[in-house]
Amino acid sequence: CPAVAVTNAFNTVLYTGNDTNTSYTRNVTGVGFKPDFIWIKSRDTSGFEHALFDSVRGAGASKILSSDTTGAEGWTSAGPMSAFITDGFSIQPRSPWNSNNLINKNGDDFVSWNWKAGGTAVSNTDGTITSQVSANVDAGFSIVKYTATGSESIGHGLSQQPEMIIQKRTDVTSEWATYTATTGLQKYLQLQSSAVVTNDANFMTAVGASTFTSQWSSNSHDYINYCFHSVSGYSKVGSYNGTGTSGNFVYTGFQPRFVL
Repeated sequence: CPAVAVTNAFNTVLYTGNDTNTSYTRNVTGVGFKPDFIWIKSRDTSGFEHALFDSVRGAGASKILSSDTTGAEGWTSAGPMSAFITDGFSIQPRSPWNSNNLINKNGDDFVSWNWKAGGTAVSNTDGTITSQVSANVDAGFSIVKYTATGSESIGHGLSQQPEMIIQKRTDVTSEWATYTATTGLQKYLQLQSSAVVTNDANFMTAVGASTFTSQWSSNSHDYINYCFHSVSGYSKVGSYNGTGTSGNFVYTGFQPRFVL
């Protein structure tokens, strides 16, 4: 892993929802940078889905993804995350209003996990098709959007091979298919499911320093990918064996602020 001093690339912010039948936009601040990937969850209300947004797809209720469902992007139950701002994000009130705002329910406690990628996406032509990529090379994180042709290689914008790629088809129902270097090629885990590793000969047939390749993609459908690799002292992608007892030490090389 490269020895890079990474600062202002990830932060956790807690906030309390304040949505009532009003028309003002609420800013959630304290992130410390303008985030490109935001993952929000109510800590109080069961049945409230996870809410994921990224700057490559854009803001708004039509852009929300939920990591615990297979649904396409767009949920009407969100009071839309309306903008990525300098120190956080903005939330608009729901229209029509009701008390169950997925990311700003009045009185609910929320957590937001925030990552910095590379800001405005740029076209990447490293693969056989052009992808739209926002990459933070130092932090080993990129957001990759593309429209599939059925079998393609896709540029991911990082300086080395990703160790984890979370992939979601955004325009129709589909799994959150997740590649890790530990599970290996042609296999995936699913964020929305408790299933064990799924074998698929067409999924992630190659993952390299500049591209990943998949024959799994459905022609003309839209995909978003969140790509990660370990960075010494900042992030770690790996695995461990359970012991069934307390005291199982998992070495990361630093004290983590977020564990998935």
